[in-house]
Amino acid sequence: METNKSRSRKPTLRIWADDLTKEVDNIVEKLGREKVAITEDVLFLLIFKYLKASQSTVFRNVFHNMGKGDWAYYFAPDADLLEFRPDGTVIGYELKGFQKVKDNYEPPGVYVGLDQALAYLRNPCIIDSCGSISCTRESIFDFVYLVHATTDVNRFDESMCAVIDKCTPIGFMLVNYSKVWEVVRPKGNPFLNKNLKDRFLNNLIVLDTFKRFKLKLPISL
Repeated sequence: METNKSRSRKPTLRIWADDLTKEVDNIVEKLGREKVAITEDVLFLLIFKYLKASQSTVFRNVFHNMGKGDWAYYFAPDADLLEFRPDGTVIGYELKGFQKVKDNYEPPGVYVGLDQALAYLRNPCIIDSCGSISCTRESIFDFVYLVHATTDVNRFDESMCAVIDKCTPIGFMLVNYSKVWEVVRPKGNPFLNKNLKDRFLNNLIVLDTFKRFKLKLPISL
């Protein structure tokens, strides 16, 4: 675990996934004790802790592997959190934490991030390097979640949840230090390409660089 304070006012934590698995409980406990605002980086830690029991493989801010291997992929937008479960299920999470507005931290607004979560349904783009310039726009995700940080998981916009539930296959989660609440259960991704997903499952090494996380936190650990 490395901490760098010189390039940013906020301490920067650089840590590999295996090390974070050992440290995340203590890190989250300290952040909660200090009542640190749930920014996107803190939200990632809360979801990482939540997923730890499932023994999933987790990657963060996945965008591309250009120049590596005999095939290339890119995500647009980046996948905030990509989960590969032991049973082969692949889940994408679009994370929206508190944003600093002047001197205060504000929670994500209604519908914030829904457009980006919908884009996961047709991600990633795959380009074979055998002379072909074709780009396959299907998906490796079985399910997709939009995740909002909150101070109170019992308060949410019912109209937004109804739209998500009735009009999309996206799931919706609310997260604070004490609870992860699945407000809307996701439905299966209609654009899932099982062959494409299997290609990733058999070549997870192409994602290894995204198992080292860079987190800016409001306090030193």
